[in-house]
Amino acid sequence: MRTRFALSTPSKTTSRSRFAVTCAVTLSLGLSSSQTKAAPPLDETEATRRICREGPSAALASAERLRGEAAVTAAGVLPNPSLSLQHQRTLRGPGESETVVGLSVPLGLGGQRFVLQDAARALREQALSEAHATRFDAALAFREAHVSAAVDEARLGVLARQQAALDALSGTIERLARGGESASYDLLRQRTQARVHGRLLASARARTAASRALLEAWTGEEVTLPPEGLATIAGGPAVQAAAAAQGGATPAPPRIRGLEAAARARGLEAEAARRRWVPDIEVFVGYRALSGAAQETGHGLSLGLTVPLTLFDHGQGDAARADAEQAVAQATAAGLKRESAARAKAAAARLGILEAGVAEIERAVAEAAALESQAGRLYAAGEASIAELLDALRAAEEAQLARIDLMEEIALTRLAWMRATGTMLDATLDHACGDAAGGTR
Repeated sequence: MRTRFALSTPSKTTSRSRFAVTCAVTLSLGLSSSQTKAAPPLDETEATRRICREGPSAALASAERLRGEAAVTAAGVLPNPSLSLQHQRTLRGPGESETVVGLSVPLGLGGQRFVLQDAARALREQALSEAHATRFDAALAFREAHVSAAVDEARLGVLARQQAALDALSGTIERLARGGESASYDLLRQRTQARVHGRLLASARARTAASRALLEAWTGEEVTLPPEGLATIAGGPAVQAAAAAQGGATPAPPRIRGLEAAARARGLEAEAARRRWVPDIEVFVGYRALSGAAQETGHGLSLGLTVPLTLFDHGQGDAARADAEQAVAQATAAGLKRESAARAKAAAARLGILEAGVAEIERAVAEAAALESQAGRLYAAGEASIAELLDALRAAEEAQLARIDLMEEIALTRLAWMRATGTMLDATLDHACGDAAGGTR
């Protein structure tokens, strides 16, 4: 019986283990399938491309491109001919009547239509540049939101680790069992510091949640954030190389290109207006029927020529307005170009100084971490006070937060340089926010 019992027990155990394995495999397959169905989170590059392809900015850019195409379509439309119908009859005397039916067609000898077509093409280029600028500004605004969310996430991580270290001090103090008023003071100091720091941690959690919600509201999907590699956000160190390669070249953001195209369009419109001194001759060709007193009807051809006399209005008013608008567009473009060049130069200089300090802040973080570790050992050995230990913890936290602040400033300066130069230093993003959607890059 014992032998049979011993043999039956492994059988039951094996069946149960097989059942458990089957359930585990089924559950894992179900979880893997659900994870496969879920859409993966977007990284910064893909999310930025989506901002340029979809959303309000993409819709506005499409509308601006349609406005440019409409200008070209309107300039290409031929003028309509005029239908003329005349009938004349005598009321007294010999009965006579005359009927004339014909078409009047303008010849356009001044060439205004062709000049206006060139102006319309310049307006289309302006519209494309404005559409590019709309998407470009939206993409940079999203990248700024991404930087803020990444920085808030990194700060939250530092504060959370600091809070965990402060909370763990209570156990360390109790284990030391130093006794007397000293241990009570140390515990009170630690708990006070932990409570105050906990309030900072709660605020950091709120800011992180808000920045994440704002970031994901742009795309409607989850967006990944760099865990600790904040130096990689917003373009990386390629800004310095691009700035050096650019040298003294004048940057040309899409807004500037749009203003330059508008100035060309206004200049062409002024030229078209000045051509109005050439009379726009109209030729009339028609059928003529004449009935006399003998009740006979004569048929013939009617020809006419209309020549406007350009004595007073020969386009000088429209030309003056177009010249004024051209001057405004040129002055605005020149001012914006100078301002953009100055901003790009200032951002490049600032970025060089900021990036030179990365190595120093990294050394400071390492030294602060060593100081924190050493202070913990000294306090455990009774050779350091609680105040010295808390100061060491605070120094380590401040060093890490200072590093995050530096990375944030570097990232925002890179974005400022991109805004001033009109490029995001990424061929994929420049194409998605420019040529791929009808831009002029």
